[in-house]
Amino acid sequence: MIEFITTTIITESMEIFPVAGYDGEIDFLPSLEEQPIKLLATAPA
Repeated sequence: MIEFITTTIITESMEIFPVAGYDGEIDFLPSLEEQPIKLLATAPA
């Protein structure tokens, strides 16, 4: 039997940018580091 586990999460950072702007987006990114799984963030347009 093959077990399925989550190894990567892709998060959309679009909600942060309109409220906090570029600086808020930059502050958000370090929260993705040093997690037990791989976290990726999209870049707002």
